[in-house]
Amino acid sequence: MDTSDLVQDALHRTLARVSSFRSAHGTAMRIYLRRAVQNRIGDHLRRAILRQSVIEPSQPLLLSDEAAPQLRQVLDDESWERYLEGLKQLTPRHRRLVVGRVECGYSFRQLALLERLSSPDAARMALRRALVRLSSVMPEA
Repeated sequence: MDTSDLVQDALHRTLARVSSFRSAHGTAMRIYLRRAVQNRIGDHLRRAILRQSVIEPSQPLLLSDEAAPQLRQVLDDESWERYLEGLKQLTPRHRRLVVGRVECGYSFRQLALLERLSSPDAARMALRRALVRLSSVMPEA
């Protein structure tokens, strides 16, 4: 984001609340605006860090014992093999959703960012569909 856009956004938000602004000093508005711009910069930095911490869809997700040791400990060998066989039959998107949530522990918000979905609720519903599909394609025990 451009610096002038940040300043304009902070100014716009401040002016929307200017009627409730009370000041005892002449420089209070300048200090307030400076702080508003700093807050907007912080917001953009947090968003950028969040985007970097999410795996990009083009990167493969590991489907191995090392990728999900806790899940592997819960499942017996036969269930683990059935799970891996079922994953192979899913679409890449469904596979990323299942592995991201079940093995990596991603939140619905992170899944939404990962798959470029509109909201965490959209990610939750997409994951639900992926899990239903997984249960239908997993080999019987």
